[in-house]
Amino acid sequence: MKKSFMTRALATGLSLAMAFSLSAATNVSVASAAAKPAMKSSTMTVKVGQSKNYQATAATQKAYKITAIKMSAAGKTKATVKINSSKKSIKVTGKAATKGSNVIVTFKNNSTKKLTKVTTKVVVKEEAPKVATIKEVAQNTATKLTATLATAIEKVDLADLNIVRDDSNSVIAVKSATIDSTDATKLVIETYADMTDGKSYTVTYTAQDEAKTQSSAKFTATDGTIADFALSTASITANKATTIKYSALDAKGVVIYEKEINNTSNGVEIAVTCDNGYQDGSKLVLMSAGNTAKVVITYHTYKYDTEGNETGVIKKEFTVTAVDANATVSNFVYTIVDNQNDIPAWENLTANTKLAMNDGTKYVKFQIKDSNNENVTTSCGYTVESSNSNILLASGDANVATIVPVAEGTAYLILKDGSKTITTLPITVVAKRVIANFALDKTSVSIATDAAADAPGATFIGYSMKDQYGATLSGATVTDIKCVSKPSNATEPTVINGSGKILIYAPITATKGSYTYTVTATDAEKKTQTKSFSVNVVSPGASASTDYVLQFVGAAGSADGTNAISSMDATVNKVTTASKSIAVNIAKRQSGVIVGGLNLSTVTVSSIKVVGSNGTTYVSANSARTGTVTTAAIDDSAVDTAFANTDPDGTVFSINVVDITNKGTTGTTKNLPAGSYTVTVELNEKLANSTNTVKRTVVNNFKITDSQPVLTATVLATTTGYNDLTDVVKDKDLMKYVYGGVTLDTTKVKFVKADSVKNGKTCVVKTVTIAIPVPGTNDADYVQMTVPVNRVFTTTNASDWV
Repeated sequence: MKKSFMTRALATGLSLAMAFSLSAATNVSVASAAAKPAMKSSTMTVKVGQSKNYQATAATQKAYKITAIKMSAAGKTKATVKINSSKKSIKVTGKAATKGSNVIVTFKNNSTKKLTKVTTKVVVKEEAPKVATIKEVAQNTATKLTATLATAIEKVDLADLNIVRDDSNSVIAVKSATIDSTDATKLVIETYADMTDGKSYTVTYTAQDEAKTQSSAKFTATDGTIADFALSTASITANKATTIKYSALDAKGVVIYEKEINNTSNGVEIAVTCDNGYQDGSKLVLMSAGNTAKVVITYHTYKYDTEGNETGVIKKEFTVTAVDANATVSNFVYTIVDNQNDIPAWENLTANTKLAMNDGTKYVKFQIKDSNNENVTTSCGYTVESSNSNILLASGDANVATIVPVAEGTAYLILKDGSKTITTLPITVVAKRVIANFALDKTSVSIATDAAADAPGATFIGYSMKDQYGATLSGATVTDIKCVSKPSNATEPTVINGSGKILIYAPITATKGSYTYTVTATDAEKKTQTKSFSVNVVSPGASASTDYVLQFVGAAGSADGTNAISSMDATVNKVTTASKSIAVNIAKRQSGVIVGGLNLSTVTVSSIKVVGSNGTTYVSANSARTGTVTTAAIDDSAVDTAFANTDPDGTVFSINVVDITNKGTTGTTKNLPAGSYTVTVELNEKLANSTNTVKRTVVNNFKITDSQPVLTATVLATTTGYNDLTDVVKDKDLMKYVYGGVTLDTTKVKFVKADSVKNGKTCVVKTVTIAIPVPGTNDADYVQMTVPVNRVFTTTNASDWV
């Protein structure tokens, strides 16, 4: 039976009413849910000893402020939680591992002032232990190696190491393996067999972790060719027979063998002369303090040229000085430096004991240690004078000596304690430095027409000048650049001499073709050397294939080819007067030559990434500026939302390497450690006459070097009345710092931060970052450095550690 019209109408009305009612209720529910404040993460996870910021959701940040945080007493022992100044985020610091501690966050509505409490959770995890993997291997002697690991270890077994000669796959038996007493990241490995064949070897190390992680490193063994000699000591006790040994070294300083001075096989001849003493076999006796013996070691090749002269002869002269029996000084290291405030890298020193006649005034720095390996340079009170003023003038003390060359020959720096001669150290004065090696880093370049000097298309040829001793020659300059071959009636490209570089660019009127140039370098003695290079000027057609390349320059916004770099030194010293940054540019290339920068109307940057060789990602972001950007490493002011300036030749982004902003207060900071870095930029390019786009990826690498002298920290005491590390690091009775072999005034250091875990009266300090005065700046400039401490401090203060 059909329903009546009235019944159907009533049913329809009721349905519509119900639908409206349900829809309205649903909308109210959604609106309520959207209005409720919340954190982006319901669980905030950090590692022990680390801090991390957690933000409220974007919608919450617009309508609410965080006004209060509450944790249980038990939770406070696991983590600390603080409201950041913006009141939109929370800083969480892990103290001890926990699976979860509730945190009640109170939000206040900006309009209604209503308070809402939201419960979230903090999880603190133990930091994963670092695995000791092998990084590099260096050969010290024919049978000894030093392996450097990624992290310190506590023990090593012979079974952990395996050495194989690569070409024959033969195993070299390991005799012993010990951890270096001063650096637990280094393993000293000794083998039964000599490795003097110049072959490649692989050292494999198995870490003592649960996974038994294996890692390997290669080294090339010495080929056994003698290049130098060393003597076992420069001083002996007066009137006491002392064994003297000599070592034969290869060109890299590897000890090929060590023998006593009366063993003169293998073409070695040794002559010993004494002013008041004698040689008794392998032993040397000098009767009184101040007496000296001259030891001359000569290596004969017994090979002769057509005129009968022996070739390849090596002759090395040493002086051994007698000292009083109570003298404790046993180790002298010294080197010539350009400036008296220079601090040599003693830990990895290549000593310079050679002074040229045209060097002028130079300085000698010393590192003197006693028999306990303590540095006594600043406290010994030794004075310095020359053994022969007709060859070398010398004055000063053990802190720094001034030297001036007079004539060619060898003279000795005599170190005296009052009237007593402690030791003598040779300085060789050699002939004037002249240009011996003028080298170009490229002998051929290609460039497009219309490559202006300030555009990415400009290129350069770097050059270097070295003297006959292999050192970089100062005072030499490029004096002439001449075009010696070109197309007929050609308009030449522009070639300009810069500082260490020859800038080359081509105006639009330049003629296509090949050009040959000669470049002449002249030194201070008017000696010259000439090299040649070629320039190929091309003009790519409109249909030429296109790709893009990354270019690095030494300052943001500077695309001048003369500033192009592949590496940057992060060392901070007295001449560091400006911040150091690397600008990353993108250039368009056609037919193998750069033709300009980005055309922003057709090409956009979608993402960038900077990854270090240590595995750390320093920059990772897309064009909307989302993702992770390490603000310490990237200069936000040089990066707009699209990662490109409106100038098509402009900087895509800039990486701050060294920041001197706070050099006089909290110290100059370094944002990138030494190592290599890979920069990857992704582009979206619109195709011509099409709405389609093609993705392009461009990659390039740069390197950061750092020759900053080493800073070490020694803990003198661990019980203190302080409860703040700011005071601990400045107390000379608690801490001692040695920078580049020189003990610092502890009271002048500034506390920056520490990697530490505090619990009541105890504080575990893993590392501490301090700002130390930069030598030569009269304490006006500071530099931040981080040193390992790894000690537990206990406070006697009434209050706990803060």
